Amino acid sequence: GCTTICQPGCCDSRLVKGKILICDSINGQFLALQAGAKGVVFPYVELDTASVVSLPAAGMDPKRFDAIASYQNSTKNPVAKILKSDTVTDPRAPAVAFFSSRGPNVIVYAILKPDVSAPGVDILAGWSPVASLSDDPNDKRQYHFNVLSGTSMACPHVAAIAAYLKSLHPNWSPSAIKSAIITTVSDPILALASADFAYGSGQLNPVNATDPGLVYETTTEDDLKLLCHLGYGTSRVRVVTGDNNISCPARTSPTAIKDFNYPSIVIPVPPKSDSFETGLLRTVTNVGSAANATYRAEVVSARELKIQVKPDVLCFEYLGEKKSFNVTVCGGNFSADPFFASAALIWSDGTRSVRSPIVVYTLPPM
Repeated sequence: GCTTICQPGCCDSRLVKGKILICDSINGQFLALQAGAKGVVFPYVELDTASVVSLPAAGMDPKRFDAIASYQNSTKNPVAKILKSDTVTDPRAPAVAFFSSRGPNVIVYAILKPDVSAPGVDILAGWSPVASLSDDPNDKRQYHFNVLSGTSMACPHVAAIAAYLKSLHPNWSPSAIKSAIITTVSDPILALASADFAYGSGQLNPVNATDPGLVYETTTEDDLKLLCHLGYGTSRVRVVTGDNNISCPARTSPTAIKDFNYPSIVIPVPPKSDSFETGLLRTVTNVGSAANATYRAEVVSARELKIQVKPDVLCFEYLGEKKSFNVTVCGGNFSADPFFASAALIWSDGTRSVRSPIVVYTLPPM
């Protein structure tokens, strides 16, 4: 009926006051509070994210909601009670929320999207006491904290870790800090198809990031080559850098993207490819606590791929020393279209593990 719609003009407050109102959406809570209802029931499909409501409420999946609506229509005196919530631990956590943007990267196919995952669901965060807790102007509660979800909650976690790393390592470049965060993540619990395009390298681990051992750094020259290759052109690159002496070459190097010294490796291949082979160059810098260090390569590969690293042992003699290596990835006989394969390259000195995700996938049709 009209009451279930829960829109202004569709509800008689004389009938609703003191009752639990059944509404067809979460926004019905606003009318329910205004009309004097004591509670509200509504369908809620986004079960992995909590919402702050302005009065006692129960959100449930559509099937259960329909059952309650049927019960209401089956009796003249329906009775309901909203009980106190119980905390339920989800053994599948951490998982990627429905609102999180997925890859692949449609601007630069060879760079992994997202880079890394951070907590962004049901975060206890600071809140202005003059703002409504539930976006309801009739909700007069005033608190300095609220429970929020979104990338706006995940971003501060990453920014804080970056600031923390900078305080510990004031000489680190932005790319070194980013590399430390990406290569020291905790392994994701959920192994889903195309999962790297959901969680990136994994869930960040601030403790591990303080001592990554090795970092992948990019130089200003690397960044400029990438911008030129992406078609920004001399005039735009000069605006970005503020340097009028910079010029993009007439022809950019095809290795500008694949050899971009990023802590992940992404290889897009044309649809319906019979086989492929790609070689890439990477360079790491020794930032560990020991000047003398030896790192050995370990490859965790999908069965569809063959991955070779040369050299597979890196011996460092001093802090700040750089070592380069080549990675060759080949595969063929793809059984699926679109094709997706996930692997990883791990450099380890026996104490630290520096993990770089490797993703091979077929390009979407243009």
